[in-house]
Amino acid sequence: MKISVIKNFINKYIFSNRKNIDSTASLLLQDIDFRKVSLEDVPLADIFQNQNYSQMVSGIKNDLFKREFALSFLNTNPMNEKTYAKLSLVKLQAIRAQMDSEFIRDAEVLVSASKILKEVFDMRYGENKYVFVSIGRSLSAAANCLGFLGVDARQVPLSGCRGSLKDIDKIVNTMLEHVGFKDYKSFLCETLPKNSNRRYLFCDFMNSGATLSVFKTLLNHPKVHLGSKRDQYIGINNKYLCNNIDCDSEEYKSVVMDFYHRLLGQGFDVYADVNYYHYASLNPPDTGLKPRCPQQNKLMRFCMLDILNFSKSIE
Repeated sequence: MKISVIKNFINKYIFSNRKNIDSTASLLLQDIDFRKVSLEDVPLADIFQNQNYSQMVSGIKNDLFKREFALSFLNTNPMNEKTYAKLSLVKLQAIRAQMDSEFIRDAEVLVSASKILKEVFDMRYGENKYVFVSIGRSLSAAANCLGFLGVDARQVPLSGCRGSLKDIDKIVNTMLEHVGFKDYKSFLCETLPKNSNRRYLFCDFMNSGATLSVFKTLLNHPKVHLGSKRDQYIGINNKYLCNNIDCDSEEYKSVVMDFYHRLLGQGFDVYADVNYYHYASLNPPDTGLKPRCPQQNKLMRFCMLDILNFSKSIE
């Protein structure tokens, strides 16, 4: 964004009686003092002139805002729709300035892929007639985005299941005998109540499929008995997404493949709500549900909300 645009905005909406505004970051921030400015008064579409989100963020000058504010805000506030809606334009820009291009690209892929997932599930199971449950860290950030899109999305920590599918019974028995399993089962009972009138979709990024198979066997074990015939266990990969929507769009195919390759590589684990939660080293659920990188987790939540709201502002 050009400095002139920001100065014109400040002159018009905050300091209309001042003719001269210092362009240095420190004096500008001292003058603004992060007072609230309603986005309804200054629509994003008017300020950013319908640029796409990446172009909009890349135009923000990092030295114009106090990094300390953004970090402090992320450390002390939850990041959800209500928190986002209360942020002033200046505060929004302060947080936007902390994101690099790769981070923004991850968020854009997550938002686009989550919209595709919602389209697939709405078409197959009916809108608002299912519960999306992310197994482990891979789809945790996507679960957050689906929640922002209006889906009932929940998360269950379980990772690290490796080996042949013939070892599933052995893995499940190890879990059942573990001292920490009582807490884990209590967490499952609270998260997945059996009286739900909606279908549970248990989803994981499918490479070998071991983790999803272990979870299915565990949930339907007589000692757990939380499974239902209506449940679906879905391995998410490029084939699943490509085979479930009849779409020849090159943009759609690009999103699917980008999402798949990022999951296949480093993935989105750093943005996950759930920490590493190995079947053989069960911890109480409160440790499994704490993000490994809280600031990255909240910043990704913010970025996805920002993209979704920016899209709405220019429709």
